Parts: sequence; structure tokens; C-alpha cells
Amino acid sequence: MFNFRKVPEQRLEFKKGKFIRPGVQNLILRNITLEESRNTGNVRPVFMMETEPVTDEGWEAHEDAQAGGQIGKVAGNGGFYLKNDDQQEEFVSFLKTIMTSVGTLDEFMVTHGETEFNGLSEVLEVVKPYIVGRTARYFVSGEQYPKLDKSGVGLKLKFPNRRSVESPEGESKLPKYDESNPAHFKRLPKADTQSEPISDLPF
Repeated sequence: MFNFRKVPEQRLEFKKGKFIRPGVQNLILRNITLEESRNTGNVRPVFMMETEPVTDEGWEAHEDAQAGGQIGKVAGNGGFYLKNDDQQEEFVSFLKTIMTSVGTLDEFMVTHGETEFNGLSEVLEVVKPYIVGRTARYFVSGEQYPKLDKSGVGLKLKFPNRRSVESPEGESKLPKYDESNPAHFKRLPKADTQSEPISDLPF
């Protein structure tokens, strides 16, 4: 015999990791750096991001989290190194879209709209005060990769293009994240994963 008052309910408990996962989400931009290739000297933009605070009971944030959220590095320009002027312009266009999304573009253009910049490092130094510490809605894609030390499977996070950000207000016009879509989440073949756990650490 069973009494429903005495039988415990079975609940699935999913532990939230300390690092950002792919998807459409509100993120706080913490910093932008230019990561240089050791082979070619080309750079790629890397965005340090943090989610809004996680309030789950018992959850502990990473020591580098500033607001008690999940953190992660997200590569700009689809994760590619910037090899030519067109790709650099694509990156600057993305920065401009971020400013539009957080509502600071008009202020920036009044002060710096006619400025001629000498390189991306100079661009970043001027743009950062207008976007760092501000929240926007981003589309983040993911790609699995085998770790060089064969310790498991890593996860790279990327902003696919300059249309990967919008205002956090109102209905989203970003693509709906679909983990079965390889353009949104690219998995390793099963033969390469060898049932190893996926690391939360983005590249």
C-alpha cells in the first residue's frame, strides 16, 4: 500500500557550472583583450563576460566573478584571427553594435566620431569606457575540441558575427539557440570524445 503524502517526490537536480554556456543570454562585458597568435602575429578579440548574478541556493561563483555570476571568455569574429582590414572592420562594427545595444553610441560619436585611430589597441582603449560593465543580450555559440593533454573535451565560446548582440530590453530578435544546429553548437564525433567529461573552462 502507498500513501502519497509519505512517498517523496523525485526531482532532478542540475548543478549550475561556474562558466558560461552557449545560448542567448544577458551578459555583462568585463573586459576585451587582443590575443596574439604565436605563429602569425595576427590577433583575435577575446571578450571576458559574466552573467547576471546567480541566486541558486548553495551556488558558489568563481573567484574572478565580479557580480556573483557565471564567467567565461568568448572569442569575437567567429573565433578567427583578424588577418586583413575587412576582418578588423568587422570587429570594429561589432563594437559599434555593442554601443548601440547598451545605449552609449550617441555619446561616443559626439566625442570620438571623427577620430582617426591607429590600430585596434587604440580603438579598444577609447571604446572600453562606453561598454565595459554594461549589460546586453548576446548570442553565444559553442564548439567542442579535444584537449591537447587528452584530459577530456574543452568548449570554445564564440560570437558568430556582428549581429550577435542587442539591447537587453524588449523581445529578442537574435536567432533562437538550437543545440542540434552545428552552427550553434558543434560537437566532436563520438570517436573523439571517448565519453570524457566536458570541461566548463572556455578555451
